[in-house]
Amino acid sequence: MKEIPYTEALATLLERCQPLRLMDGAELCKEGEPGNALFFLLDGGIQVWRRDNRGEVRVLASVEAPDLVGHMALVDGSTRSASCSAVGH
Repeated sequence: MKEIPYTEALATLLERCQPLRLMDGAELCKEGEPGNALFFLLDGGIQVWRRDNRGEVRVLASVEAPDLVGHMALVDGSTRSASCSAVGH
């Protein structure tokens, strides 16, 4: 198997992506939904959260660019374990 240089592989991957720009507070993905995509965060931030047993929002993490979110559902085939919303846009 021919080894592909890292930068070439990354460029190929990004060419296949669809850009998505979210306004502040917009939901990227929702807890319990099928995890059929991962998201490359190139700018801004994402707040990862879920509701507790009383229905109150609990923030689990704040993720800032550059990073990625949503990948664990692809790895283990599960549904989304938390919701993600855009922050600071």
